Order: sequence, then C-alpha cells, then structure tokens
Amino acid sequence: MAAVVTRIREQPTRLRRLLWLLLCTLLAIFLMLLLPQMGSAGGPRYIAGVNYFDAGTKGTPLTWAQGSISYYTDQGDLSPLLVHAAADLFVADAFSDWTSIPAAAVATTLAGQLGEDVNGTNVIANGNGTFTMPSDILPTAVNKPVAIVYDSDGAVTSALLGSGAGNTLYCFTNSGTAIAPRHPPNCLI
Repeated sequence: MAAVVTRIREQPTRLRRLLWLLLCTLLAIFLMLLLPQMGSAGGPRYIAGVNYFDAGTKGTPLTWAQGSISYYTDQGDLSPLLVHAAADLFVADAFSDWTSIPAAAVATTLAGQLGEDVNGTNVIANGNGTFTMPSDILPTAVNKPVAIVYDSDGAVTSALLGSGAGNTLYCFTNSGTAIAPRHPPNCLI
C-alpha cells in the first residue's frame, strides 16, 4: 500500500517537470525565431533608385570606390587640449580601429583639409529649417564626401541639432552628427 501512495505522489511531480521542460523548450524555440527578426544590423545603408542613378545601377548598394575613403578635416582645433595636428592623429587612430579588422575591406586616407575653419560663424541655422554653411561640407560636395568638423566650442553642433546641443554635458550623445551626402550617379562615393 505504501508503494502505491508513493507512485501517486511522484506522478504529479513528474508531470510538472515534463510541463516545465515543454514550456521552456517552446519558449526557447519562440525566442530563436523571434530574435533574429528583431535585429537589423545587416544590409546596405543606401541603395540606388531609378531617377538619379545610372540605369544599370538600380537596386545596387552604394559603396566606396575600391573600398577607399578619403576624408578631409577642419582647419580649426578640436579643443584647447587637442589642437589641429593632434586631432588629425586622433581621427586617424579612430579610423584604424575599423580598417585594421581583417574582414573589413576598407581603407581610409587623410586627403587634406577643408577650405576653412568650420565654426559657429559660418554654420548658421536659418529660420526656415535650412542651414547656411561652407560649400565643402554641404551634402552636394561630392569632391569631399567625408568632412570631419572639429567643433571646439559646440556652436556647430548647436546650430545643427538645436540650441544647447553643443553643451559639454551632451558630448557623449551629440559628439557625432552626419549630414547625408549626395551620391554620384555611378553608385560609387
């Protein structure tokens, strides 16, 4: 009689374990199916359309010609502690973190300087939502597709992102601002 009572008590425990195992397995399968769809880290940023690009490039991802990025730096200083030459080395070192990855098929070159010191006196937010800025940092400046601006006092950041955005309190969140470039018709930047 004692053996029968023990088996009756063991069956609900065994059933509970099986139900928990089944539930955990179903949850794991659900997460494996759901999580990859939530991630969107891959794929090109820009793809050629039909109106502007060469006819044979429709649907082609825009890439850097021969995997080479030429960038141009501001003539000013990044800060009182990081003057122009040191800032150029700082940027080159940051690029080298990416270009030194064996699978990265990209190379960067400091091709020169911008035509001026980009600062709060020549980057101005107009009342109608447009900006006045030097021609070599405009999106249409395809001859200098990557312009690195050293915003020493935050005035350029505040002009582009709004009043106060260039405050040192927001350096971490507002330290990089990109203006979408105008892409050439052959899909090679």
